[in-house]
Amino acid sequence: MSSANTSHLGTILVVDDVPANVKVLMDFLTANGFKVLTAKDGQAAIKRAEYAKPDLILLDVMMPVMDGYEACKVLKSQESTLDIPIVFMTALADTTDKVKGFELGASDYITKPFQQEEVLARVNNHLKIVTLQKQLQLRNTELESLYLEQKQARQAAEAASKAKDTFLANMSHELRTPLNAIIGYGEIIHEDAFELGFRDILLDLDNIQLAAKQLLDLINDVLDLAKIEAEKMELQIEEIEICELIKNVVILIQPIIKKNNNELFVACPEGLGIIQTDRKRIQQILLNLLGNAAKFTNDGHVHLIARREDDKLFFDVKDTGIGIEQEKIETIFLPFLQGDNSRTRKYGGTGLGLALCQRICQILGGQILVSSEIGKGSQFTIELKVDIS
Repeated sequence: MSSANTSHLGTILVVDDVPANVKVLMDFLTANGFKVLTAKDGQAAIKRAEYAKPDLILLDVMMPVMDGYEACKVLKSQESTLDIPIVFMTALADTTDKVKGFELGASDYITKPFQQEEVLARVNNHLKIVTLQKQLQLRNTELESLYLEQKQARQAAEAASKAKDTFLANMSHELRTPLNAIIGYGEIIHEDAFELGFRDILLDLDNIQLAAKQLLDLINDVLDLAKIEAEKMELQIEEIEICELIKNVVILIQPIIKKNNNELFVACPEGLGIIQTDRKRIQQILLNLLGNAAKFTNDGHVHLIARREDDKLFFDVKDTGIGIEQEKIETIFLPFLQGDNSRTRKYGGTGLGLALCQRICQILGGQILVSSEIGKGSQFTIELKVDIS
């Protein structure tokens, strides 16, 4: 349905075979700001409505050749005119006649002789309804468009997620496999070189293996973080004896602790019990935090303390290292962002470790808390809410 001319309140088609009635309505409606079109019978009304698309039709019931009822039936059967509201004008007082008009699709009726105030009120009312319907239709169109855009975006996101999963699987295989081969062959060559007396190349072979292991660790961190972001990380929940876990972590971390001439102190009271969690991921977090503590501490102390309070288990990792500035603490758990660029140059690292630890800890239902003081050291506390047996 086309909109009315903006210089008028609306376009109204008056259909009546009595010229006097048409003139009265035309003069009155025009004086009140409406554009008025006329037709003298039902057939003429149908043609005029198809061409002009008025906002409202005032349709007389009793007309020769084609009465108002028949004209209304035709108008409501055509797609081009079915949305145009029709108000019957009738002198008929029989309720049956009025009901018939409503059944054919009329919106209202006006009784003859006309009362100008009634005509104006009904016309204004229906034009307001038309305006609201247009606004609703426009809003529905906008919502349909928005829904389609969101659907397309969702499909694109799902396709991207699927592509990402495939990429991660390929990365895992294509990068880890050759790196593991480099590390394995490096160990064999190192043993052969030692047995054959080529002592002068042992340090170079050690550096090759160290670099390969560091690269493998970085790849593992990137892939793990990507899995977490894609919500694809799977946990392997099992029963773990807490102090046994601590002992295994201590064995693995000792070479890194000693590298900077540090000393490791461990406290794991008997009776901490067994927890249900992912052994690999808890060990990964502890090794990362202890590795960081050892990296930023020289000739100092690193502490690993396990403790429990009611239904919570805590692991404290404390050091006597360089510490972290208070304004930097808020950013240390952001991926690829280290607290200080000068640290990156001096101590190395990508800034992935702490981000990964925090994300894994959250997946396990916990969090990592941190406190630090420049020149005195830092403390990272893993807090897990678990059922301890």
